[in-house]
Amino acid sequence: MPEEFYPNVLYTAVVDRIRPVAGQGDVDLIRRAMGPLLADRPGLAEWLAALDPCPWSGEMTDNEVKVALGEFGNIWPTSIWAHVVHAHHEDLPTSTPLKLNGSGRSSCPSYG
Repeated sequence: MPEEFYPNVLYTAVVDRIRPVAGQGDVDLIRRAMGPLLADRPGLAEWLAALDPCPWSGEMTDNEVKVALGEFGNIWPTSIWAHVVHAHHEDLPTSTPLKLNGSGRSSCPSYG
């Protein structure tokens, strides 16, 4: 399932709609709360319905819902897009690795 990035306002609205019904074991409530956003996300409604509350507060928090949406549903807010691009860029192989000299500076010539 591909990563989906929702505008921050929509993402926050989705989390706010799911949090009150998450972890209650009622899949239909989750389906009503998410509506068409569940398309192509098999098992996500069941996962959210069975979600455990925060171990410290004992309550369902935004964090539990966000982790489930991201880890299981691959649904993310656009606010993290730059971090994702940067992480993918770091994983790309480079043709000429940057070498550091003993001072911790690059061995590239200075242009300034």
